[in-house]
Amino acid sequence: MTAAFNLHDLDIKKFAQDGAQAAGTLNLADFARACEDLPADTAQPLPAVQWQAQGLWRNVLGQSVPYSTSEVMGQPWLRLHIHTEVARHCQRCLQTLVLPVAVDRLFRFVPDEATASAQDEDSAEDVLVWDKHFDLHALLEDEILLDLPLIPMHAHCPLLAAQPPAAATPVEPAEEKRQPFAGLADLLKKPAA
Repeated sequence: MTAAFNLHDLDIKKFAQDGAQAAGTLNLADFARACEDLPADTAQPLPAVQWQAQGLWRNVLGQSVPYSTSEVMGQPWLRLHIHTEVARHCQRCLQTLVLPVAVDRLFRFVPDEATASAQDEDSAEDVLVWDKHFDLHALLEDEILLDLPLIPMHAHCPLLAAQPPAAATPVEPAEEKRQPFAGLADLLKKPAA
């Protein structure tokens, strides 16, 4: 990572044109929104967030090409890798659950919000708006949050597995219910007198 690199103010187009790379390690505590739902008993210090960003200049077919050969028809892209762990409460047993976060995403940048909205649903990659002052730190945090499950749960809750099975209560046979029209069919079969 160069000294001039600023996570909160990145010229994404230049970053892609140069084919630049940046990587670093941050503490999870640097991401306030990701830390909002941490369980009170979360181990300190919080885990490291390893990240890597690669700027790419691609033509309209999505092929990486040098900026000098596709200046007019090219677009800025970004490949982002993130690895960390985030603690949450298991929604089944309410104990602490540590979730791995592993992000490997591609982003394509377009000039305005209307273009991004129109192209995002049909694209395999995420489409974002190009900004000369792009906040890569905010994108890192967004991707950490998006990688977490909506309802975090252990695959097998340790507390529930340790509890003895509940004693089976005897089930009494249900009373046979009298069906009000059960005899109607028999009455209809009898010959009229």
